[in-house]
Amino acid sequence: MSDCDEIRPRLTELAFGDLDAEPARDVRDHLARCAACRVEEAAAARTLGRLKATLPPSTERRLAAVQAMSDAGRAAPSRRGWVFTAAAAVLMASASLIWIASSPTPGLRAASVVGGADVFRTSEGRGTPLAAGDRLHPGDRVVAAGGGEVRLEGQGISIVLESAAAVGLAADGRVALERGSLRVETSGARPVKVLDTMNNLVTIRVGRASIRLRDVRVLGTIETRGEDVPAPAPREVTTQRLSVKLTAGEADLDGSHGQRLRVTSGQEGGFEVDGRPFTK
Repeated sequence: MSDCDEIRPRLTELAFGDLDAEPARDVRDHLARCAACRVEEAAAARTLGRLKATLPPSTERRLAAVQAMSDAGRAAPSRRGWVFTAAAAVLMASASLIWIASSPTPGLRAASVVGGADVFRTSEGRGTPLAAGDRLHPGDRVVAAGGGEVRLEGQGISIVLESAAAVGLAADGRVALERGSLRVETSGARPVKVLDTMNNLVTIRVGRASIRLRDVRVLGTIETRGEDVPAPAPREVTTQRLSVKLTAGEADLDGSHGQRLRVTSGQEGGFEVDGRPFTK
């Protein structure tokens, strides 16, 4: 793997300001000597500026970036992370969280809505109540009410949003989960691909699974090179990673750096803080 392969997936985190001091310095050192990556970094900055102007909530901005980057990385044989391109910037205003298969027309509808839910349509810029029978389109974002449940169906796929879960729809064939948990079932005609904003991916090839975001606590410090200052006290940070429990069928776990593990019926799996997949 080249230096560029390692750096480009980090450009998103750099644009959002999510990198700690030392990783950010490594990325900027690489940008200083790599013209190709500077082009990608400039596109990321422009895209983020447009995104802030069009989508007010920070969550929507971040998830729109996931969609835009997925479009940029679609041609790559392996998924090492998302890369911004100039074309991706055009897509960001209509992007969101959940993708079903690779078709540009997923054909999903709300089969049932229990306890209430809202759909945020980016074309309208506002949220409205979701009703059973409503068709959903790329760019839509669905949020289940607390204590509620929403079932989405289409093309041999069933996705159930459990209490307070939030997902969105895009045309890329990947599933990104913003919060909460899902129950997923596919006949095998089309896989369901669920990812988090750290580029970890669960692919349900066939069968039934429960997928959720689990809290991962990290203890660490941020240090600055070249400065004679006391080391800061360690602090605990909570982040979230995908976790899957496969009731039947088979699934793959793809880490953010290209690692892959297979999950079979009755197994559970997830991702470590560094993106490594694990099963048990």
